[in-house]
Amino acid sequence: MYVIKVSGKRAKFIPAKVRRTCLRAGASPGLSDRIVKEVMRHVYNGMETRELLKLILRLLEQKDPVVATRYSLKKAMLSLGPAGFVFEEFIVSLLKAYGYQAWCPPLIQGTCVKHEVDIIAKSPHKKFDPINEKESSHSRTYMIECKYHNTPGLRSGLKETLYVWARFLDIQDAWRQGIGQEFHRPWLISNTKFSNSAIKYAQCKDLRLLGWQNPKGSGLEYLIENKRFYPITILRSLDQASKEILFSKKIILCQELISTKKEILKQKTMLKEQKLTSLINEASSIIS
Repeated sequence: MYVIKVSGKRAKFIPAKVRRTCLRAGASPGLSDRIVKEVMRHVYNGMETRELLKLILRLLEQKDPVVATRYSLKKAMLSLGPAGFVFEEFIVSLLKAYGYQAWCPPLIQGTCVKHEVDIIAKSPHKKFDPINEKESSHSRTYMIECKYHNTPGLRSGLKETLYVWARFLDIQDAWRQGIGQEFHRPWLISNTKFSNSAIKYAQCKDLRLLGWQNPKGSGLEYLIENKRFYPITILRSLDQASKEILFSKKIILCQELISTKKEILKQKTMLKEQKLTSLINEASSIIS
């Protein structure tokens, strides 16, 4: 049996993937097995993956609303836009949560031109890199480019890896001449998957990638779920107007809603107390 992906390509339907996704969202093994059985009763040959995801979400909502909300993480990450600056701020905070120093810098001088680098990150001053999960003898400084998509099915491709590498080389050449900023390695971070050619090129050039299900087993979704580092866009009680207000006040994470006193949030955002209470309660249930 096969399903149709957003890209239009066919893919084999694998029940074990449904189970793994449910488990990652916090469902118990028993609930995950029951969801798989229900899905097997309704799935059909040629079913679109978006319909399959809706089916799984509907089943989870019936059994465990909190797990259902966590399951919608991919959609939540697509809702950080339309511009990419919120995604950049999210990544800065995520890196800090894993022990990195991270910030959005001013323009950096290259040999040819000045470059707008999205993020500079320094790995922790210890031998073990918590994201890369490899031994390192010293802290490394990364030049990070963030590629944000708000449309399902889009991938970051070869073009993105090419311009990240070109930018890195120009800045690296400038540093050798005593100008600008030193970087040890470029890093492309996306909220979606990467194309095969992008992955192949990155491996060839030692360009670090972080995206959806990449690296395998420790992709962006894993790093978020591992720290319960959910964006407010995952909240079902969040409407568009409230989202825009919260983003304008630099409130991006569910954790920020919980850790800030309601009186301060009310004064800062001018949102009604009933709305804030609903958002805070839902955020608390997801993170707990």
